[in-house]
Amino acid sequence: MENYCNSVSPWRNKVSEIGPNFFIVGAAKSGTSALAYLLGQNSDIFMSPVKEPYYFCNKPEVSKNEYFSLFQGSERFIARGEATTGYLYDPSSPQKIKDFCVNAKIIVILRNPVAMAYSLWRYMVLNGNEKLSFLDALDAEAERERNIDHLHLAGRPENYLYIQRASYYNQILRYYRVFGENQVLVLGFEEFTRNPNAVIRSTYRFLGVRDDFIPTMSRVNDGGVARSRYLQWVTTQEYKILKKTVPLRWRRSIRSALKGLNFNPLPRQKPPCLPEWVSLRLQGDIKAMSGLKNVDGVLANWISDEV
Repeated sequence: MENYCNSVSPWRNKVSEIGPNFFIVGAAKSGTSALAYLLGQNSDIFMSPVKEPYYFCNKPEVSKNEYFSLFQGSERFIARGEATTGYLYDPSSPQKIKDFCVNAKIIVILRNPVAMAYSLWRYMVLNGNEKLSFLDALDAEAERERNIDHLHLAGRPENYLYIQRASYYNQILRYYRVFGENQVLVLGFEEFTRNPNAVIRSTYRFLGVRDDFIPTMSRVNDGGVARSRYLQWVTTQEYKILKKTVPLRWRRSIRSALKGLNFNPLPRQKPPCLPEWVSLRLQGDIKAMSGLKNVDGVLANWISDEV
């Protein structure tokens, strides 16, 4: 891979500024944290110390200087990456990433859409953002989407659109159209959990780094519930004074530490039976995906599951 993406764009201060040349763009609740953690152990790969910086999206969460500070000192690495799951859903992200780095490598990891939607809902409940039951939230999704800019929802509003986020076809198609199929690697969450070393090796080869390194496996970002609702609320707030005085990586580290202290892990649960309209929509999306290249192995793991 190129040492840096040699282009000037609104997203970069100068050509020589070092930034990422690969991106893990999603999907949400599909193993992106674990994948980023394992890739970061390879001596040829630098991963942003902050996950989900949300820079190349419609509503960036960090400034240009904050973003590039995450990659200071990473010049010697062959591959430099970051992981923001919102990039898969945001229609503006593919072109913004390409404007920044025309040769960027894109990694997508997809999970069975029902399991993904349910896991995202559980995550939103854990953070104290979602007040509706899973089925009620699905029923409310169309209205939420219509009024998304006026509902004053906590957190990123697209995280409340569970079925939209789990409808992958158009999201993958956007990246294929912008980057071409050869620059996009589509992985499956189910295969990743079953055979992580094989998935990691294929990702190494895609990135052009040494593929003989075996990372140390560890569970990352498991689901659970909060022990304290107050501490849960504290960790989800944005503090303007801290934003001005504390660097991004330290703000995120403090938030992660507090969340860890307040975390009570729970076993994974099977989603409830879906309404017919949800099943039909997801089945139609999977059928459309079957016409895309390089996704057969991912879809094969979903065929036996009820959608």
